[in-house]
Amino acid sequence: MKVKTTVFGFILLFNFTFSEQLNCNFELRNRDWYFPNQTLHQCIIEHQSIVTRGMTISKNSSQHVEVLRIEHESLLVKFIPGGIADSFENIKAIRILNTSIDELFSGDFKNLNDLEYLYLGFNQIDTIHKNVFQDLHKVNYLNLDNNKLLYIGSDWFKCLTNLNELYLRGNQIEMLSSKAFYTLSNLKLLNVFDNKISLLADETFDSLVNLEELNVGSNKLESIGKGLLKNNERLQKLSFCYNKLNSIPSEAFNEMKNLVEVDLEKNECINEFYNQSSLETMKVDLGKNCLPLSDHLNECRSSEKDLIEKIKAIENSHVSKE
Repeated sequence: MKVKTTVFGFILLFNFTFSEQLNCNFELRNRDWYFPNQTLHQCIIEHQSIVTRGMTISKNSSQHVEVLRIEHESLLVKFIPGGIADSFENIKAIRILNTSIDELFSGDFKNLNDLEYLYLGFNQIDTIHKNVFQDLHKVNYLNLDNNKLLYIGSDWFKCLTNLNELYLRGNQIEMLSSKAFYTLSNLKLLNVFDNKISLLADETFDSLVNLEELNVGSNKLESIGKGLLKNNERLQKLSFCYNKLNSIPSEAFNEMKNLVEVDLEKNECINEFYNQSSLETMKVDLGKNCLPLSDHLNECRSSEKDLIEKIKAIENSHVSKE
């Protein structure tokens, strides 16, 4: 049924269909975004609105569907469709973006025991209720980028024990619970770039013993504790760029024997830095930090040769003037 609305004598036609059940457009497509070189049966929901909670996908839909996609910018979508597991027994990926969804409810992903990939970026999500992800034991990729989350609760991700990648970029997160990631021992990548985090408890990343890449760039951190990364020995890439760091304890990176790349670009004056041995095999981007040349020339053996040469040239010019 199409909706016709009259406003001040003008007739506006909305190309949305309101019905009790949702229908799929089916595609057989090779997607590179998560399952490279695999051709998957996909259900694409287009030109239909989901304005009441519990609307289900038609039972006539293909049982072979492996991917559910709702990503049409003009859709009036307020809720996750109900009964996804009942409609698609073989589903392993869900991709929902550019909608008006602002809340995730317990039961939204009920019985999706074989789901591997969940993309919920570019929505309006500001609330995640308890046990939303409780059945997603096989999910290894979760993306909540560019929503409106203000904090990360201590039990939101507790059932995602197989998670490898977690993206929380571009939200408005001010606080991470110290137990937000405590069950995510298999996590390899965590990205909280572009939020409003000003403080991290030393135990925040304690459980992430397999973490290889951590991006906390573009937040409001002024300092980090010496024990913040004590359990992250497998870390290879680390970014604290675009914060307000004015102090890094000398012991902060001592336990990370596999660390090869550190991005500290555009912070405040970093006047306490890690020791020389920690830098010898790293690619370090110091960017435009306020680093006293005489104090840090010998300590900061960055692999960025142009930076080193520039510092030397400045010192030589001072010597020649004397």
